[in-house]
Amino acid sequence: MRVERNRWIYDLVYCGECGVHVPVFRDLAPSDQTMVDAWRLRKTPSSQIADETGLSKELAKSWKLHRNKPIQQKGQMNSTPCPECGRWLRTPCAKQCFHCGNKWHD
Repeated sequence: MRVERNRWIYDLVYCGECGVHVPVFRDLAPSDQTMVDAWRLRKTPSSQIADETGLSKELAKSWKLHRNKPIQQKGQMNSTPCPECGRWLRTPCAKQCFHCGNKWHD
């Protein structure tokens, strides 16, 4: 899923190893790339990353935890949000949300 907030464009990629969605920044201006590289090297608080990029604090934290390692994917598994609670489903074809219990099986 590609998202654009202000000047920040990122894809949400599902990490199959830990089960969270991680933002992956795309098409960064040189000054923004320098900033992201600095975040990788320093222990930048996730709240500061969220403020700078417009990410939610949850997504900023997941980026921070994955910033220096490759994301382990299960077959390029990108997901969609639950229509009831808005939290991410485990797979793109899921028919049940394990967060709120909503089901929409055939």
